[in-house]
Amino acid sequence: MEVEVFVRLKFSYDSLSSDKVKSCFLYCSLFLEDFEIPKRGLVDYWICENFGDRNESYSIIGSLVGACLLEELREYVKMHNVIRYMALWIACKCEKEKHEFFVEAGAQLTQVPEVGKWERLKRMSLMANSIERIHEVPRRPHLLTLFLSYNYSLRQISDGFFQFMDALNVLDLFGTGIRELPMGISKLNSLQYLNLSGTLTRQLPIELKMLVNLKYLKLENTINLNMIPRGVISSLSSLQVLEMYNVGIFEVQKGEDNLLRKDNMLIEELQCLEHLNVLSITITSVSGLQSYVNTHTLLYCTRALSLRLFPGPQSLNIWWLANMKNLGFIYTVGRSDLGEPDVDVVMEEIETHDDAGGGLGNSMISRETCFNSLHTLMLGRNFRLTDLTWIILAPNLTYLFVGENKHIEEIISVEKLDDVQVGDEKFNPFFKLEYLILDELPELKSIYPKALSFPSLKRIEVYKCPQLKKLPLNSSSANGGKS
Repeated sequence: MEVEVFVRLKFSYDSLSSDKVKSCFLYCSLFLEDFEIPKRGLVDYWICENFGDRNESYSIIGSLVGACLLEELREYVKMHNVIRYMALWIACKCEKEKHEFFVEAGAQLTQVPEVGKWERLKRMSLMANSIERIHEVPRRPHLLTLFLSYNYSLRQISDGFFQFMDALNVLDLFGTGIRELPMGISKLNSLQYLNLSGTLTRQLPIELKMLVNLKYLKLENTINLNMIPRGVISSLSSLQVLEMYNVGIFEVQKGEDNLLRKDNMLIEELQCLEHLNVLSITITSVSGLQSYVNTHTLLYCTRALSLRLFPGPQSLNIWWLANMKNLGFIYTVGRSDLGEPDVDVVMEEIETHDDAGGGLGNSMISRETCFNSLHTLMLGRNFRLTDLTWIILAPNLTYLFVGENKHIEEIISVEKLDDVQVGDEKFNPFFKLEYLILDELPELKSIYPKALSFPSLKRIEVYKCPQLKKLPLNSSSANGGKS
């Protein structure tokens, strides 16, 4: 009966416009049941699998949604369980010789399958299992994709594991407990996509510099990473996407050859990457940030910025970030071991010269376009600032968190509005805001002096703000909101 149902559903699959679109559809069955797949991440996989460029890949997602083979959830897509079972039936049984899939996602495995089962495979998903160690040495000249993500217990992979995977394009280790990458990773000559985000990796091996075909390197939230040898990043000459948000936030290993020791060393290597077009980065010094804002190409690439500020009394000027036109995410936090805040946050227009390396250019910045891409702002502890009036220059802000600050009195100051006037008296700084979270702000008295429309609002959370007596709301403020 199961086969009869699948045969009927397969009509939609057979009606897809090309073999490429069919392969993209089957690719979605590699993920865990009920898994919400980020569109951007899926497109990244497909690019590295040579299914098409970014525009074509998004078009394919649209066609699969239109054919009711994928469900669309804003920035995610999802496969209905019955559709997924049908896709696995096609990839693993009905058209097995053509696709050669092996999918045991969420199957409670404690060991990888026997080496013999790898013989003809092209794509393998072992995500979300309980595998602890991998000692096998499979001979897999045809394997293109390997998902080991969400194996939280996975601590060790033998050096020989990657020895015979010459064709591997995609290796996803997201969310594993890996502390050290095996030296054998240098054997992955064809690798284009490597995801180490959310792992316990402590250092990148020098052998990583051999992966000259790597296009995507994802290291986000590798909070234990304390060592990147000099020359590794600059050697990855094909790199297009580098995600280093929340990297090396614990104690960094000493050594002159460690790129994480000095922001300027890392910035120098980043500038060697001619094909880089997407970058998220962690910066830990004001001098490093000043150097960064004078690199024209890196500013254009920047999508997310983590500012782990800063030892010593210094000043952070918001205008330094104004030319990061594609910046969508800012997370700033001061040191937790300081009794008093150490960093002044100011908004003073400054002049730099075009021959100084790009930077901010002159002081006449177009305020209407300063922070158009910014959607998330998280401001942590230990800053000397009394307001956040500059956020009216971020009209597309959807998430605002402000926490652990002893000095903030207002979110938006009426007195300072003229300093950042955007030319529209009816301008609403919170028009697209969905989440507003205020935590431990003992001097906060006002968010905004009058009621505003919050048409997109989903949630407001206020904790430990004893001086805040009124929210900028009235009976129609959240019209259209959910809560």
